[in-house]
Amino acid sequence: MITGTKYQPAADEVSLIVRGIVSYSNLVVPDDFFDNWHWIIAVDAFDYGDPEPLASLLAEFDEYPANVRVLLSDIVQGKREPNRKAFPKVIKAKDRMPAALSALSGLSLRDHIDINSVFFGERDGVEAIAIRKSNDDSYSKKKKPAIAKTYGISVDTLDNLRRELKSKIKKWPTL
Repeated sequence: MITGTKYQPAADEVSLIVRGIVSYSNLVVPDDFFDNWHWIIAVDAFDYGDPEPLASLLAEFDEYPANVRVLLSDIVQGKREPNRKAFPKVIKAKDRMPAALSALSGLSLRDHIDINSVFFGERDGVEAIAIRKSNDDSYSKKKKPAIAKTYGISVDTLDNLRRELKSKIKKWPTL
């Protein structure tokens, strides 16, 4: 992982633990997606009106991933511009994808706990649906609001960011 950029995510954000947690979801994450995480954050921030993270990465590196080269060409030609109507009002543009990753990993962890809890619940004579409901309630009432509070956004906004990140993963390597 490349370091030195002030917009580089913290080491624990894109660690093997997060990759492992997200892998428990039904979402197939390409191997190189998290290798390019700092570019994904920078491009998303550019799209939402903050060009500084992308400018910092461009100044720091001599070589860029192929999909970033195409994106840069589109920016220079004027084909791609920030969406002025979509500027975030409550969360900084550079914090959108880290917040989404927190929500996605929390949801994936909940699903993983569900799978294991159901197995042990059946073994111990507990109904699987009771375990699932308990885990859903715990995630919805405690974990999601805590993540949303960390970033100063609503739970609905957090859900929207999570859906957007899932969409980016499915579209990868297109930025």
